[in-house]
Amino acid sequence: MAQSPTQNAEPFSEAFRAKLANIDGTLKSLSTKVDGDARQAEEEARSQLAKVNADIEANKPTIAAAQAQMTQWAQAQKAATTEKVAEWKSSQDHSKLQARAAEAERNAAAARDVAVHALNGAHQAALEAWLAHKDASSAPKRS
Repeated sequence: MAQSPTQNAEPFSEAFRAKLANIDGTLKSLSTKVDGDARQAEEEARSQLAKVNADIEANKPTIAAAQAQMTQWAQAQKAATTEKVAEWKSSQDHSKLQARAAEAERNAAAARDVAVHALNGAHQAALEAWLAHKDASSAPKRS
C-alpha cells in the first residue's frame, strides 16, 4: 500500500526539526555559558565548530550525489511533460507513474540532504561569527 503524501513528508520535516533544534541548542548553550564562564563558552564553541566542520567534510560525497540526483530529476521533469503524465494516467500505466513517484521521492530526499547541508553551513557561520566577536571583544583596546 502506498504511503500518503503526509506520511512521505514526515521524515523530511523531522530531519529539519532535529537539525534546527541541534543548532538552536548549541547557540543557546553558548549564550548561557557566556554569562557564566567565557573561557568554557569559547572552548565549547571551538569544539562545536570542529564537529560541524567534520560533518560538512564527511558529507561532501553525499551532497555531491544529492546534487546529481536533483539535476537528474530536473532533466526527467523536462521529459515528463504534463501531457505525458496525463497520458500515463488515462492509459493506467501504473509502472511509469510509480517510477515517476519513486524518482520524486529520491529527489525530495536529495533536496533534504542539500538543505541540511546548508543548515550545517549556517551553523558553521554562526559559530565563526560568535568566535570572531569573542576575539574582537577580548582584544586589548588601543588608547
